[in-house]
Amino acid sequence: MFVLQKTPNFEEMLITLRLFFLSFGFLFLIGQVFAQAPAHDECYQAKELPENEWLEEDNYQASLSPENTRPPRFPATCIQTYENDLWYRFETQGFAEYQITIVHNTCNTPAGLQALLIQGEECDTKKYSIQACSNRKIADTIKLFFSSPKEPKSWLLYIDGYDGTLCSYDLQLKKAPGAAYSMENLAYNKFYTDTNCTELPLNLNVKFENNKPILKWEDTESNQANAYLIERVLKYSIEKIGVIIPEPLAVGYQESFQFIDKNSLFDEGSSYTYRISRIDKEGNRTCSEKISGLAQVTREFFVTEPVFSGQPGFYKVSYFNRKKQDYTLAILDEQYITLKSIKIKKLEVGESISQLDLSAYPPGVYYFRMSNGKIDFVRKIEKVN
Repeated sequence: MFVLQKTPNFEEMLITLRLFFLSFGFLFLIGQVFAQAPAHDECYQAKELPENEWLEEDNYQASLSPENTRPPRFPATCIQTYENDLWYRFETQGFAEYQITIVHNTCNTPAGLQALLIQGEECDTKKYSIQACSNRKIADTIKLFFSSPKEPKSWLLYIDGYDGTLCSYDLQLKKAPGAAYSMENLAYNKFYTDTNCTELPLNLNVKFENNKPILKWEDTESNQANAYLIERVLKYSIEKIGVIIPEPLAVGYQESFQFIDKNSLFDEGSSYTYRISRIDKEGNRTCSEKISGLAQVTREFFVTEPVFSGQPGFYKVSYFNRKKQDYTLAILDEQYITLKSIKIKKLEVGESISQLDLSAYPPGVYYFRMSNGKIDFVRKIEKVN
């Protein structure tokens, strides 16, 4: 059997071709739109973050973050992230103090989450105001404290997992006057925005000695202080680098104080600025004047910050030797007491890496020290498991 097929005339063929190319163009346009869309939510699709409500969230569905949107390494408190980021948006209408709390329940790695707070509408994590991190696999808390200006402002909150970590977490934004400086929250309050602070004359001075700044101040009314916060003044925020609790003496209270910044990295000639905040018994804050200076760093050798090696209790540190000489490497506890040490004779010029085994010690603060007998570098290690 033969089926007779009608041969289309020229006009019908032309209409068919037009419809084909229109459909193809439409599909191509859709493809281009999707091709140009970000691989992850970015802040263009940020979720609204309400006040005083707990959100049950997770970062399981987020995808790869491009290199140019990843957070910077400095200040180096969080591990560089590669994926699983989420965004939240909210606004403030007038001057107030706020607290963002993120409690992660379970994560698939011990790395945990990090959070960045950005003031404005730009989807650029390199312009963050405040950064905070967790570094546990189960049940850890991140808190961010900030003050809003009088005029209305838009804010973005970026939450990401270290190196692709996946976590479920609870999230809340609330007003919390004075919370940033309560003794309960000092452990969380690593970075915060600057606010107007009544100046307190503490005769603060800073001197750069032996590759680290030494801060000294005096307070004749230290009996009124609950704690002193040692702060580094950064471009967009304040970094709390230490806390000192004044101690009662046999007669009166301690009036002279000293703090050594063992954790900050400096380049020769770079500027550094510090301030002391005094928190009184009621949680009120007064501040010393800001003191700035230039770093004087040895050129004979240099030590980077210790980083977690991936194995619980083990850290690695890199050091650069520019002169062949003898060195002593040591691990110290929080009281600066030597736990273990090793001497290296005539260390060759160049870069070296050492593995630091802290597996036998409980979680806490430790230090790595490298010394040539005249000059030493000290780097802080925060062991979490």
